Amino acid sequence: MERRSFLKWSTTALAGGMSLPSLGSSLLPGAKTAPGLVEGFYQLPAAKGHVRHGLFNLQKLNQPALPKWLEVFEQHRFFKDGISESGSDFKTFTCAIEGEMITLGYDDQQVFIIQGEEVIEASDSNRAKNFQILRGASSIELEDGKESVIIVLEGKAVINDERFASGEFLVSDQRVRLTQQETHSLSVILYPS
Repeated sequence: MERRSFLKWSTTALAGGMSLPSLGSSLLPGAKTAPGLVEGFYQLPAAKGHVRHGLFNLQKLNQPALPKWLEVFEQHRFFKDGISESGSDFKTFTCAIEGEMITLGYDDQQVFIIQGEEVIEASDSNRAKNFQILRGASSIELEDGKESVIIVLEGKAVINDERFASGEFLVSDQRVRLTQQETHSLSVILYPS
């Protein structure tokens, strides 16, 4: 098959599949549903591994379940030894909330927040105007009526009695209780401005 023909047919098939809401939502990997939640539970792709090569390029994820005010970019994992995956690799999560870029850089010991020109080390529950970090064994309850996206970056979490693993996220404007029981757990809660 020629390249042009392949691109034309694959684009047409993707657009057709996503135009059917029931079919499009059933194709999302890791999708779960729960009563009383606006969108539901979804999963981001796993972080890409990097050997030391100096070529770093952010790619925006096409995730139709995310609200319009949030763009999420693929996650990256930088191997500590430069060759293979380990528990203390440096990972990044990058998003844009209403156009403002935020990057979380983290390993097994610490979390850094990069917002604009500012780089700060995060505490166990840092809160800014449009995001909050929850680290370690802890819990938080989010208010009813304010849309938020909760993404579990590391470990496991329980959100409204539903178990979440790394990479899974929830979009909701309902009252939400997030509980992390593992010391290495890390979640981020994102809000519109």
